[in-house]
Amino acid sequence: MPKVEIIFQDENIAAINKPASISVFQEKDDTNECLKIIVEKQIKQKLLPIHNLDKDASGILLFAKTKKGLDFIGKEFKECRVVEKYILLLSGRVENESGTIDEPILDDGRKIFIAPHGFEAKTRFEVLERFRRWTLVEAYPLTHIKHQIRLHFCKLGNPLAIDPKYASPSPILLSSFKRKYRAKVDGKEKPLIERLTMHLAEIKIVGKVFAAPLADDFEIAIKQMRKFAS
Repeated sequence: MPKVEIIFQDENIAAINKPASISVFQEKDDTNECLKIIVEKQIKQKLLPIHNLDKDASGILLFAKTKKGLDFIGKEFKECRVVEKYILLLSGRVENESGTIDEPILDDGRKIFIAPHGFEAKTRFEVLERFRRWTLVEAYPLTHIKHQIRLHFCKLGNPLAIDPKYASPSPILLSSFKRKYRAKVDGKEKPLIERLTMHLAEIKIVGKVFAAPLADDFEIAIKQMRKFAS
């Protein structure tokens, strides 16, 4: 794997631009090195986990280098003072320009789902662009529950455009929305994007802002939609 982009680091924390399709921590039965180990080898220092991102999501990821950094930022997350901005490509048309999804979430150890007796979970969103069959939004989780964003937009009726667990696993193909699409001679088509359409674009914490541009596959998919699916 090529070097991971380190966006920022000081004596207490490191901010990483996480690529898609790599786990942050070692998962059972996964023989590939996780991101934490890769970055530790790169900076020659042990790291402490602060938060997580789904394997197939991309964007900003924070690690602590010291217990001081872990305790401080961990408290900021716990007390919901960290502002995270996600860019999401959703299925269908989101009708409202903005809104807040307020649906409690429960993790019973076997599955994670929306339930009236679950933990408080809120997500604010704003529509950025609408395409023929998709909507691009900014999402701001006001609480930090596992799979919160994915579950909330499913509940809204606009799940992530690609989400094998909660919605469609199908990749996005240019041929699915470009009129008069011409296939290659061999008939093979490379998907524009084939993983979770979720990118953690920005984290604001105690006056600092860490930002990561959209990953190449996400950026290409949006550019093609602007041309052919508006």
